[in-house]
Amino acid sequence: MITDEYRQAAMRHRNELSKTLKKGDRIGATKCPGTKRVFTFSHFDGYWMVSISGIDDYSPCSIYSINGNKYQIPQYLKEAINGCRK
Repeated sequence: MITDEYRQAAMRHRNELSKTLKKGDRIGATKCPGTKRVFTFSHFDGYWMVSISGIDDYSPCSIYSINGNKYQIPQYLKEAINGCRK
């Protein structure tokens, strides 16, 4: 179940990323059902990241790399995700 704590943490993370990511950045993200994808970032559409080709269903919480560099989600988001699993 998605908790309010998770929603708040996810939006905080998205807001932090919006200050960091630039158009053209190469983002590695996991999509359902666990498929790893690499796409070129264009912009945010609300919560979701949009690729340069217009696909807009990449979650900021699923990033595993930025421009080929390993990326780890912040601890506060990990804790919120674990709270959803209880």
